[in-house]
Amino acid sequence: MQCQATELTPKNYELKDDRIKVIVAINPINSSILGEGGVSQIKIPVMLVAGSQDIFAPPVSEQIRPFTWLSDPNKYLALIENATHFSAIAEPISQNDVLPVPPALLGPDRAPVYSYLNALSVAFLETHLLNRPEYRSYLQPSYATFISKEPLSLSLLQSLSIDQFNQIWSAPTPQASKPSNPQPTPTPYQPLRQ
Repeated sequence: MQCQATELTPKNYELKDDRIKVIVAINPINSSILGEGGVSQIKIPVMLVAGSQDIFAPPVSEQIRPFTWLSDPNKYLALIENATHFSAIAEPISQNDVLPVPPALLGPDRAPVYSYLNALSVAFLETHLLNRPEYRSYLQPSYATFISKEPLSLSLLQSLSIDQFNQIWSAPTPQASKPSNPQPTPTPYQPLRQ
């Protein structure tokens, strides 16, 4: 219902805006809107957030695969196990603010997701928008593991190649032994060279 961009006539739209210095996108539909050609042209720091149980913006096709298309080295993928499309949405001020969402689509208690988004977005914005490198240590997979709480476990990736993606999701595996929500293994933190 929200995204009218899928109904636009296909053509090369000029979407670049030099005022945008960083991007934090929660449950975006990257492959449907921008595609590989558009995502690969993003040359600023990006943090994508994905919920493993998002049926509206499926994480593998809309956030994880597009993450491999990003060419800027300052990229992050926050994966929240058991989170739905609505896990990051705050409670409405009144019942008339939004369409009612069935409780099953809301997922587990959303408080940990708010905490994750606060911590990661502050670290990301301080590091990449305000140029405060002392916050970079909070953008490590180990920090995500440290603040992670069941059942909404948090993982943070800083890199994932298309080859790694293909190995994880395209490998021939018997259906019975294939995990229902496969998660890529976070890579160890490595300082970025300036």
